[in-house]
Amino acid sequence: MMHTVKSPPKPADGVRCGVFLCECGPKIAPKVDLTAMAKLLRDPGVVTHIGILPFPCLRPGLEKVKAAIARKKLNRLVVAGCERRILLKKFEQELEGLGFKQGLIDMVNLRDHVAQVNPGEPADLARKGAKLIKASLAGLRTIGTPSETKIDFHEPIMILGGGIATYGAAQELLRQGIKTIIAVPFKDMEEELRRLHERYPGERHYHDRLRQLMGEVYDSPLVQTIIGGTVEKVLGRVGEYHVTISFADQPPQEYRVGTIIAALDAEILDQESEFGHDGVRVLSQREMEESIWLHGPPEHRLVFWINDVEMDQPYGQLSARAAWRTASYIREHSPQARMAILYNHLISFPLSTSERRRGRELGISLVVYDGNTRPSVQSGYLTFTRLDDQVEHELPWDQLVLSPRWRIGPAASKTANTLGKKVIEGVFLERYPQMVMPHEVALDEKLPIAGSARQPCDLLEALRQGRQTAKKKAALLGKARAGKLLAVLNVCQVDANLCTSCTLCREICDCGAIEPWEGLGGSTPRIVDPLVCTGDATCAAACPHLAISSQIYNTARHEATVASLAQQLNDDEVIGFGCQWSGIPAADHAGLRGLTVSPRLYLLPLQCLGQLDPLVMGRAFLEGANGLLLIGCRPEECHHSYGLDHTWSRVLLLKKLLSLCGLERERITLAHCDLNKPQQYVRTVESFLATMDRLGPIVRDEATLNRLRATYDTLHNARVRWVLGVSLRCPGETTYPSQMPNPLAYDQALTDIISEEFFRTRITNLLQRRARPLQLHDIAQALEVEKEQAYNCLRELNGEGVVSRIFINRTPYYSLQ
Repeated sequence: MMHTVKSPPKPADGVRCGVFLCECGPKIAPKVDLTAMAKLLRDPGVVTHIGILPFPCLRPGLEKVKAAIARKKLNRLVVAGCERRILLKKFEQELEGLGFKQGLIDMVNLRDHVAQVNPGEPADLARKGAKLIKASLAGLRTIGTPSETKIDFHEPIMILGGGIATYGAAQELLRQGIKTIIAVPFKDMEEELRRLHERYPGERHYHDRLRQLMGEVYDSPLVQTIIGGTVEKVLGRVGEYHVTISFADQPPQEYRVGTIIAALDAEILDQESEFGHDGVRVLSQREMEESIWLHGPPEHRLVFWINDVEMDQPYGQLSARAAWRTASYIREHSPQARMAILYNHLISFPLSTSERRRGRELGISLVVYDGNTRPSVQSGYLTFTRLDDQVEHELPWDQLVLSPRWRIGPAASKTANTLGKKVIEGVFLERYPQMVMPHEVALDEKLPIAGSARQPCDLLEALRQGRQTAKKKAALLGKARAGKLLAVLNVCQVDANLCTSCTLCREICDCGAIEPWEGLGGSTPRIVDPLVCTGDATCAAACPHLAISSQIYNTARHEATVASLAQQLNDDEVIGFGCQWSGIPAADHAGLRGLTVSPRLYLLPLQCLGQLDPLVMGRAFLEGANGLLLIGCRPEECHHSYGLDHTWSRVLLLKKLLSLCGLERERITLAHCDLNKPQQYVRTVESFLATMDRLGPIVRDEATLNRLRATYDTLHNARVRWVLGVSLRCPGETTYPSQMPNPLAYDQALTDIISEEFFRTRITNLLQRRARPLQLHDIAQALEVEKEQAYNCLRELNGEGVVSRIFINRTPYYSLQ
């Protein structure tokens, strides 16, 4: 069935749009005929009010905007002035009290994308600006008023993982009077302290204070302790989680909690034989601590070698600090022992002046060596080169103590995996969220991690992380109690009626916001966590069944915008999409620098190119675009994780479909830009326009238009969207769907599927257009294919119940069911 939408989507009820044109001093008004532009925009059915102001962004201009909003009862706004990425947030904040929620205001950069860069007469530039504003209006008119959702958030708060940060987090929560559940491996303070060096070496000086802290937590009536359980399943979202914990000697228990804190510790491993480690004479810091527990402080000559640099491990300061504390403890309790700490000159030894003085009093030698020459271990000696004289020296030792090696243990990995964090072998759990703008960053609520599994740290830092994470959770709870905890407006939503539980969105969503929920048939990814979703909407653009959408920047809005613009373009003009991190800033920068850019490019802004559904690209070609230029970040610098990789796959899909239409693949192109290199942006635009000049406009005869309609309809096809979605999604992935051995095999399979579905769509569209039964000969002739190809496809469609076959005078006729 055809999905083509030839008319714009129905506007939201009661839409009243206002347009404000900025003169911007000498930057816009002298170069663009704003009066002519206002006349071009005057359409009572679309625009309720048009105003020309010197500077709408300054206080006098803002007051006039507010007055017009009140007088004309405006509820949508387009401000045509300068940088959208800088001023849009200001307008949203200033007009929020008048009902302008996020997404109801849009900006068109007349200064940097039209006036400052495009040569031409003021009337010509007015026409270009009007086209961009009309496109913006078309998109704004498709969205309703975004609704805010109040988030329920109840006690208790659960702390899982058993890491030492548990006690810092629990102490903070109980001091704020919040009920807390903690899960620990055993409830024995002395045993916890006994094993502390296995995770945090050199912390003996803190045992008494930690013992007091643990006692405060265990004695509080607000704290419920779970001992020895294993986290099996976590369902829900922030505010309402269902956590299932299994036990060796009792049935699993389910706990309903408001949110979860993960207190996870890394493990310390012994050294390998590369540095002479034997566990007796050459030990790790962990083994030295264990020896002190069993045999007391040693009385002989010890050298602590901070060999992190030689292990390619970036934790030299942490290892040095642990070595200092252990050496200090040994000297304080064993005056006969002789101590030296040897460290690479590339490591800044983290000691205060008083600590260095204390070291001299204890007789602990701090020896720095030239890191360009690797020390060598000999029996009883450690040879090194001093930095000042470049002469080899020797340190005698009876026992040599090496830096620890850190890793995430299996227990911490399992807990993190259960909570939805993708654990990569050898990589710690520090979260590097998408580099979205500060006001768009969702709090890291999915898996707030505290402890050395996040990044190796000392004991005090782990406890501090626990307290800080608990403070954030307590603040959320306080907002919820006051009824002020609201979901941000640009998060995605899942339509449970369209969702088929394919789980593709959970694989693609890097922010981890797609949550499983108990439904028919088991766990179903039906909800989006509003405190985790960043609004990137790459998952929405990938959903095979179009079940995911955003209230604000959704596919319907993008389609309406691009359709409006494509219908207005001249044959030599093209549409561009730019991401807010590279493409748009580079264009803005070109305007600020006064560079010349061809007025034939019309650049539309996006948060991320990964937000662009292939339907939008197909709609652009269907409605009149002759070429599309997508300008995003460089692949290794994508600010929305792998949004650019998703875009590359979608552009590839459009290239294949254009080829099936008999059109050139070069009509859609993905480019990469650096915001600090506007000249590169100019060259990119010139290169694409030269390609379009060579290709010329699309000859839109009936056959080509029918193929373009089939292209757009094929992009609705769930099978095509599914195969596209399971393709390579990020640079590190090396596996391909359907056991394809390599990317070439996968690409060929994708091509075959697209070709098949494209032809099926052409047949169903033809039958729908003709609206009467057709013979095989008529179908093959209309589609310009062999009868055998048409017959085989019709037979499949008939078997699936899509096409019916009837016989008239023993001749088969085909029509849609």
